[in-house]
Amino acid sequence: MLSQALVHAICGFKARTRIDPGKVDRIVIVGVFHAGLERHLDPAPRTVLGAQYSIPFTVAAAVCYDLSDPFVFTESLLSDPAVVELARRVEVRPEVDRGQGWVPHGGHRIVIQMGGERYELVADGFPGGPSRPLDFAGAAEKLYRYAGPVIGRPTCEELVGLVGRIDELADVADLARAIGRSVDTRPEER
Repeated sequence: MLSQALVHAICGFKARTRIDPGKVDRIVIVGVFHAGLERHLDPAPRTVLGAQYSIPFTVAAAVCYDLSDPFVFTESLLSDPAVVELARRVEVRPEVDRGQGWVPHGGHRIVIQMGGERYELVADGFPGGPSRPLDFAGAAEKLYRYAGPVIGRPTCEELVGLVGRIDELADVADLARAIGRSVDTRPEER
């Protein structure tokens, strides 16, 4: 969940501030982290799963690309020169945990140093996280964004409609069948 909060904060920053990844001198992530942090520090992962777990790599990818596009985080990203180079300039500085345990809803700071300027962001959660649960419209938008390119907008609309009136369905099997049809649909039928 931490990476999602970091990505969300970076996306918000990029919406307000032009950022050239090649001109970023350094990015520092500061905060209290959970046990096992070292597993998340590899700046040069060799698999997509490793990249998704890597704080430096994910932060670099978020600076370089729009990670709200589900088709960006692919195998080719692992060798993308801009991401690979920037990931080497991302530093994670854990603060001392004073016995409070992991901070689940953020409280992490992102410091971006670029062209003599210093920008400080706060990663305090993300839509869909524990501190900001999605409402129905937010969940539907997420389905359209992530599943829509794969199963098609009409199928998404059918699923959203069924879930929206799930209390009125005579049999939840109607929803199960619609989900099954979405998996069976061939790309040319979407």
